[in-house]
Amino acid sequence: MQMSEPRPPAETPVATVARSVSVNGRSVRLRLESITWDMIDDICRRENGTPATLLELIDQRRIDVGLAAAVRLFVTRYFRAASAAPAPPSYGLAEGPPGKPSVLVMNALDVIGPAAP
Repeated sequence: MQMSEPRPPAETPVATVARSVSVNGRSVRLRLESITWDMIDDICRRENGTPATLLELIDQRRIDVGLAAAVRLFVTRYFRAASAAPAPPSYGLAEGPPGKPSVLVMNALDVIGPAAP
């Protein structure tokens, strides 16, 4: 999978950017800060995945919070964990032993909600 080059920084990192994305079979218009979109791209590069896959994982775990808030929680938790520990091996968003996302992704998803049984 080839990732696009990083986008130049927006005029302000808090400027909101709306994107239409497909999440678990439905079209969603998601409005997030440009820096949040950049962090999603960073996570996907690090985890060898796509934004669509990451957003689907986040959407599947959220319970009492909107998708935009769940994304912000996930991104914060992911980078907080990444900065506090040595970098674990990256297995990708859907690949790992056995076929699971990396420990960083799983820990960040835990802040959003429990895994489906």
